[in-house]
Amino acid sequence: MRISRKYFTLLELLLAISIMVIVFAVVSLSFRTVIISWRNMGRNTEWMRQRLKLSYFADNYLRNITDMTWDDPANDNLADYVFEGTNESLFACSRGRSSSVYSPGLNYFLLKLSERGELLICTSTGVFFPEQLEDELLLAEARAIREEILATGVESLALQYGVFENDGIEWYDEWEPSSYENVLTAAVLMKIVWQNGEEDIFLRRINGAQEFMRASIQKKEP
Repeated sequence: MRISRKYFTLLELLLAISIMVIVFAVVSLSFRTVIISWRNMGRNTEWMRQRLKLSYFADNYLRNITDMTWDDPANDNLADYVFEGTNESLFACSRGRSSSVYSPGLNYFLLKLSERGELLICTSTGVFFPEQLEDELLLAEARAIREEILATGVESLALQYGVFENDGIEWYDEWEPSSYENVLTAAVLMKIVWQNGEEDIFLRRINGAQEFMRASIQKKEP
């Protein structure tokens, strides 16, 4: 009794290998597409999270800035305005809203950009001055100051302060109430340039600043 054996021809082997290569290529391409989509989704989620956080900061801190004076321990305890706005940082006092998760009452904050490209906010329910963050003794006297990262990957931070002058609005890179008849700025503009080249602008008018929105606010003569 003979047992017949069938062997694959060279053509059949080549055809089978070709089909397997095509299948593996399709699977690999699909898998790569899934990975790329997952990474993009993660980047988009982080992109949205940071901008929502910045928008929350603008709505709850910038919009609710209030005028406040306090004895400055770094200046012989002389009364000083709790507001110091420069082009690269902002120190101010803000009113919290009891109807939101934002802390009610007065909150003191300092907004600044670190050398690592992190946009930081230092906050406290007790008054403090920026100098206290640089002096360990003064820092010990201040109430608990919490530091939070608002965003990462920031290339530059530019702040401007708007006031109504001569029937229009003028923007300044610096604002200290003591130099402008002890009045607050009417609005704050925050421009963020990201390390990837994108830009975002957050503009908020200060609540309750309408009484200060008078024409011809003149800077005091030295």
